Amino acid sequence: MPADDPGGHRLKARNLADLWRTFHATGARCLILSGPVPDKRAAAGYASALPEARVTVCRLHAGPAELARRITRRGQGLNSWAQPGDPLLNKPEAHLRLAAAESAAEAETLERSNLGDLRIDTNDRTVPEVAALIAQHW
Repeated sequence: MPADDPGGHRLKARNLADLWRTFHATGARCLILSGPVPDKRAAAGYASALPEARVTVCRLHAGPAELARRITRRGQGLNSWAQPGDPLLNKPEAHLRLAAAESAAEAETLERSNLGDLRIDTNDRTVPEVAALIAQHW
């Protein structure tokens, strides 16, 4: 990855534009993507790759306790789905605590940045409940 694009977001945005053209050409009018966007600059890069589209950035938020719970469950293999190559699976408790602290710090940074058009609190909510909230607000 280029030093000035450590997350590879410019490349991902170009790939997204190609995907959207293909999907749109076959009749799709809505595309929902999921993935980390670290800041407003990266979000703007994705939006600019789709000049004809209306882009809504939805930030999902979980508090430190919820993040720790989720990370612990992933480490124990108790997730609702098995992420292929999950880097947390079967890791020691100390490793999971560090990952949870890092996730909480990242979440706090995103919270302060006010990134996104929509913020959904995911604490104590199931995936279907979160999806319903997104659909309701969107």
